[in-house]
Amino acid sequence: MDSWNASVAILPFGAAILAAWAAANGDRVALMVTIVAGSFAAQAHLAFAGPVATLWSVVLLKAVRLPGGRRATMAALGVLIACWAPVVYDQLFASGNVGALVRYFSRGHQPIGWRAALGIAARQLSLTAPWLGFPEPSSEVTGLLPSRPMLLLVPVGAFLGSALAAYRRHARDAVALQVVIAIAMAASLGATARISDAALSYQVRFWWVIAMCWWVSILWSCLSCAPASRLKASLSLALCCAVMAVSLTTLTSAESMLPGNDARMLAIAEATIPVTAGHPLVLVRSLDSEAMSLTTGLILQLEKHGIRVNVSTLDERALGDRRLVTSTAGALVILVAAGDSLDRLRRQAEQQMSQPGELRLVTSYGTHPRTLAAVFSYRVAAS
Repeated sequence: MDSWNASVAILPFGAAILAAWAAANGDRVALMVTIVAGSFAAQAHLAFAGPVATLWSVVLLKAVRLPGGRRATMAALGVLIACWAPVVYDQLFASGNVGALVRYFSRGHQPIGWRAALGIAARQLSLTAPWLGFPEPSSEVTGLLPSRPMLLLVPVGAFLGSALAAYRRHARDAVALQVVIAIAMAASLGATARISDAALSYQVRFWWVIAMCWWVSILWSCLSCAPASRLKASLSLALCCAVMAVSLTTLTSAESMLPGNDARMLAIAEATIPVTAGHPLVLVRSLDSEAMSLTTGLILQLEKHGIRVNVSTLDERALGDRRLVTSTAGALVILVAAGDSLDRLRRQAEQQMSQPGELRLVTSYGTHPRTLAAVFSYRVAAS
């Protein structure tokens, strides 16, 4: 099974948060770890970039004030430059991904806003959150369905109460962790509010890590206030077991949000599988960036059903060079379309309906322009 970038970034983001906390307490090695892990998470998926950059800003400002911190900060900046040098090279001499992101966000997309972001945060921080394996309600048109923002009072109240108790007990490590988590949560809230058009589940996957760290920090602050050493040992063991169980749940649940497992993708794949079954050379193409996640999901579903899928050089970077074919002679080409390319292909398919071997509409899904997608097919003449 292919790893999806929104899933791959989850554990490195968690490592970046915990390393940032250790770095704020003077650990110089942890300062390097948070730079490396945070760079990986941010480059794997853009949604992690905002929280990671905010953590770095706070930690570097804290680290430079510590004894010997100036040298450690300079070393960390060197590691940061090394981590992001490939991104600069890509922009200057290769595909120019940063430029593509700038062009996308300069098109005037409408952000979902703070109210929706607070509602999403309320669901993610609740005791029935998706990171614990509970459902994540969504709509075909509006994306994720936010909870009521007022429900944030429960997790925020527990967080502030435990932080105050730890502060009164002079539990500096526990308080420092909660400060780092609060900063990461505020940055995540801002990143969520800036999501364009509709919030989809993979776009807010960083909340899994934030929510887990949120409740772990609360438990640790409560543990720091326990008077008896035997009670502390018991609570520490229980906390370790809880963290391990939650981590396993998170990793197991990650498969459910792969692009091949949502209702739209399953419906499209169900109609496409009979068309491709038994064909020796199946080539799947994405016609625009809006259809890329659908294309990835379709490939996963076809391969689950034993259908070998290939891609052209146009999609090699996004879908993997192990599927690359240089000759498409005799191939059955599957085109996945959404957004601007959809109407053009639909008209072309209608015009060629009477001509064998030309473009055909395989299936379409959705009624709203934002979520409408379709799959087309045509055969390449054999050489």
